[in-house]
Amino acid sequence: MTVCFLPQVRQQSKDIAHHIRQKVRHEQVQQGSAFERHQRAELQRLQACKLLLLQQHYQDCLDEVGMGHRQAALQVSLLEDLMVVL
Repeated sequence: MTVCFLPQVRQQSKDIAHHIRQKVRHEQVQQGSAFERHQRAELQRLQACKLLLLQQHYQDCLDEVGMGHRQAALQVSLLEDLMVVL
């Protein structure tokens, strides 16, 4: 009588193993998606930081150019004043 149940038990075993493999695959996909979302968010954060640094550097360069123009204008003014005195 136990011989009749053996194929049924084997099939149940196969079904359980298949179900477990499906759950594992699903979990791997979920973890992979979460990891990709985390990586994408981290990349966006790093890009935003780099953009902020570049903007600050650009503003510093503009400030230096402006300062150079002001100094040049001041020197021209001083030279003109000096030439008037001479």
